[in-house]
Amino acid sequence: MKRRDFLKSGAAGLTAAGLSPWLAGCSGPAGRHDFPAAESIASLGGQLDPVSCEMLYLASLAPSGHNTQPWQVRIERPDRWFLELAPQRQLSVVDPARREALLSAGAFLENLADAGRHHGRPVELAGADSENGLAILFVGSSEARPANLEAIANRRTLRGPFAPRRIRRADVAEFLRDTRDTEYFPPDSRESGWLDEATVEALAAQCRRLPVMEELSEWIHWSDDAARQHRKGLTPAAMGINGFTGWWARHFLESEDVLSQSFAEATIRQTKEEIGSSGGWIVVSGAGDSSEGLLSAGRQCERLWLKARALDVAIHPMSQALEETPWRTEVGTRLGLDAPPQFLLRVGYAAQYPPPVSLRLPLSAFVTISSGSDV
Repeated sequence: MKRRDFLKSGAAGLTAAGLSPWLAGCSGPAGRHDFPAAESIASLGGQLDPVSCEMLYLASLAPSGHNTQPWQVRIERPDRWFLELAPQRQLSVVDPARREALLSAGAFLENLADAGRHHGRPVELAGADSENGLAILFVGSSEARPANLEAIANRRTLRGPFAPRRIRRADVAEFLRDTRDTEYFPPDSRESGWLDEATVEALAAQCRRLPVMEELSEWIHWSDDAARQHRKGLTPAAMGINGFTGWWARHFLESEDVLSQSFAEATIRQTKEEIGSSGGWIVVSGAGDSSEGLLSAGRQCERLWLKARALDVAIHPMSQALEETPWRTEVGTRLGLDAPPQFLLRVGYAAQYPPPVSLRLPLSAFVTISSGSDV
């Protein structure tokens, strides 16, 4: 084996295994700090008013699978916007029905609505089209109602380590307040045990499916140069790979390494370790798989997520059991749910809660202003 191939093989195993905390001094990867909000807003070249730009930037901080950022906004006039799905920023293998893309668009919409209320620009969902995922938004004018914009800016996905104990009743109550179809399953419950096993088994099934791993490899940008170029997808830092291991991954790993057997084995091993130290699961359900139902479920989940940092509770979405058969047909029954499950969120108290690092596209990449519109 050539020296470079040996180094890459070792890096793949260490990276997937998540052995990152031991040399934090070697960090310094590409991150959101490289692209401040002002730079993203300036990309529109002054075509849109500052308040609308801030609303759209904050909305874009919503979560999405593999950080695809599937939302697209077309502005027809100042009070009439269209929220769409960008075909080139979706996961056709693990999300062929665009369920997860619509859920992400719902989270985007929730952020947009919060920012709009804060600035006296309430956003009203006028309708959704199940054929193309189009949502018609009316942006009005009213008295400003302060919202926690800092919570939107600081929301982050964390993979661990989590404290392996129940979430306190008061914190569960706060999470569930103002949300519907949301349940918490503590780590010692039968339902949580089933989710633990189903997630590992579904992940193992995905690791055996070459198209799934090829799709994943396309959305991981290992090097800092690639991360800064694409400004979407997954980076080592966003996956919790920091320190010396993060440096190693950024300099040695390539897309093809994600397809290796060692990467798959280490990924499964690390997932087992993550699940073994968690505070249980929060499951968000929805009314169905219509566009409106999925947008609503996405808004519910983001509303919950924006409370997490203040409670020191970390959230790690793990959707594998909803993406693979036979588990996706069993989840609802196994958990005793009345509505279809849409989000499976591993939760737990975080030892550390660092600032967000996942990259974001500039506004010019997902906002278009119709020709002749007066904005």
